Amino acid sequence: MKISDLSEFPELEVIVRGVPERDVTGGVTGDLLSCIMAEAAPGMVWVTIQVHLNVAAVAVLREVSGIILASGRRPNEDLIEKCREESLFLGVCASSAFDVCAQLHARGLRGSV
Repeated sequence: MKISDLSEFPELEVIVRGVPERDVTGGVTGDLLSCIMAEAAPGMVWVTIQVHLNVAAVAVLREVSGIILASGRRPNEDLIEKCREESLFLGVCASSAFDVCAQLHARGLRGSV
């Protein structure tokens, strides 16, 4: 899967396009940043409800391909700006984190654990 494929997900609003041809190798979900730092592998897409700047910092540290904010959560402006600076995909979905992960799994993505 590529980042560009994420735009085909129902209800997903793309906030920052990132690098459309970047590979998505799997998925990780969580809201506790330290857990994501421990579990996320490079290339994964991260599903969370956290909307602050530190999300981008962790995403860059772990080299994830993108971030999907679930449950209709809207990103803070500083998160949007940092994702633009880092060419990091950022999307918003009205579905719960559970349902977003189910959609990713149905398309063949798997988690790290």
